Amino acid sequence: MDDLLTSSLERLPNGGVILRLSGEIDLATANSLIQRLTEISDEPPSDLIIDATDVGFMDSSGVHALIVGKGLVHAKNCRITLVVSEPVRRVLNLTYPDHQFATRVDSLSEAMELISDKPADVGQE
Repeated sequence: MDDLLTSSLERLPNGGVILRLSGEIDLATANSLIQRLTEISDEPPSDLIIDATDVGFMDSSGVHALIVGKGLVHAKNCRITLVVSEPVRRVLNLTYPDHQFATRVDSLSEAMELISDKPADVGQE
């Protein structure tokens, strides 16, 4: 079924995680996204890239799921970068036009570059 939301995790050598999403994020699938983000927050990565480039539709339930997930992982000092598809961008631009929700980029390579360029911890030389 095309309306299902599927997800997969890829752990990165630098301690980050890529959560790849595909399908639709709506009332029928938002709880599965919240569950996945809850699982990630149980053992939080240093950085979380949510790759939503294969999400063809997202409604307000999807926005709610992302906000819940943001709260879970930010509480554990995990930085979020969201790679958006055009449908996801449209919804987020309407609800969070100032990008306060998460860093938004257009490609996975941009997201990877952002996490590789993050500053070193204070005290490291």
